[in-house]
Amino acid sequence: MIEVQLKIPASLLNAGFRQKELESEFMQRLALSYYADGILTFGQAARMVDMTLWEFADLIARKKVFCNYELDDLENEIKLGKELGLI
Repeated sequence: MIEVQLKIPASLLNAGFRQKELESEFMQRLALSYYADGILTFGQAARMVDMTLWEFADLIARKKVFCNYELDDLENEIKLGKELGLI
């Protein structure tokens, strides 16, 4: 995994935002953006933010992101589930 350094303006921290929450929010928004743009599949985006598929689906709903889930995505998820022994 590649580590990325995020520069957070002191004004945000002084306004009461916590660094860990901002980092988490940044990663979630990045995963949602990549998913919405078709760069990542649903499962890849969920793994990017260390969420279950259900948690990521909830995040998509809360952020009102268009659910870009196609047949290929479903087939890939089924394949992954079989590989992981979940199906």
